[in-house]
Amino acid sequence: QGKLRQDSVYGAIGGWGFRNATEASEALSKMDSGPVKDSGIRGMVSWISRKDPEAALSWATEINNQNEKRKNTLYYGRSWLKKEPEAARQWIQQSTSLSNEVRQILLNQSSRKP
Repeated sequence: QGKLRQDSVYGAIGGWGFRNATEASEALSKMDSGPVKDSGIRGMVSWISRKDPEAALSWATEINNQNEKRKNTLYYGRSWLKKEPEAARQWIQQSTSLSNEVRQILLNQSSRKP
């Protein structure tokens, strides 16, 4: 039942975030931390990253599960660095919500030549 609920929240918040990110963000902000909220965050960032990569990365830092948080912040950080390297680098450098490890990985990868 827990996995089913998480999957349902992932899909519902993801679709809602695509249609109205502000409302979905407000709903997520009111949820208690835990696996269900983490699923909602992952669902939302999967959709909003297409329109607003900064918001996606910012939300990814709110994931409670540390393994999922690391995986998602690296994924959406890399994605944003490919789309808007200067804006992404600046945000990553100034962010207080990224772990030092993730920050260094992203900045080191962004400074490499293709």
